[in-house]
Amino acid sequence: MTNIRNNKRQTGQKGEDLAVDYLMGLNYEVRERNFHFGHLEIDIIAFDGDLMVVVEVKSVFIGIEPDPVQYLTRGQFRNLTKGAAAYLQLKGLTPEVRFDLLCLSLFRNPPLIRHFKDVWIPH
Repeated sequence: MTNIRNNKRQTGQKGEDLAVDYLMGLNYEVRERNFHFGHLEIDIIAFDGDLMVVVEVKSVFIGIEPDPVQYLTRGQFRNLTKGAAAYLQLKGLTPEVRFDLLCLSLFRNPPLIRHFKDVWIPH
């Protein structure tokens, strides 16, 4: 079995699994995981009541606390915005949308989850 610390894909999958559990614990309704539209991908699409929440998940398995600033670029935010718009159009939905970031430190036991809400407001 491959060590999760050496496998970026496994680390990402573990982080997304924990993120889904975390969001469900907050009573979010998780509707999509790894939503793809062309080359765009959204890690998690969930609903907090009537509010659609687009969630980017960043997981690390090294001994540092994740800093959201180091992970997301303007281009990534633009892609999340385009992906969210595509999802809404495909599903025929018109809710308000919020963009959140979940940073997970998997080296801790239990893992540390930092939830940053409203990290991006599309223009």
